[in-house]
Amino acid sequence: MSHKAIIQLVRKYLKRMEEFGLVPFEMRPRQAGNHGGGSAQYAILNEPQATLLCTFMRNNRIVEAFKVRLIKEFYRMRQELQKMTLNPTTLPRKQN
Repeated sequence: MSHKAIIQLVRKYLKRMEEFGLVPFEMRPRQAGNHGGGSAQYAILNEPQATLLCTFMRNNRIVEAFKVRLIKEFYRMRQELQKMTLNPTTLPRKQN
């Protein structure tokens, strides 16, 4: 799916997604090579919202790969956060 199509899907199901928390949107510069620069809108989703979004997508080879990558990344990040919680010395220190 294109970035535009995913943002449209988020907007279409925004009320359903907000059952799992607010969905903030922000503008960021496009990555190099994506449609000539400029900026693009991004939805900042939490894990339940991203999982819900995946269920709304029709499966094809690319969407399946995206779903697998997304789930792997969420669980990788969860493990990293758990390590930081278990070992507070790994937390970044506040600079004065």
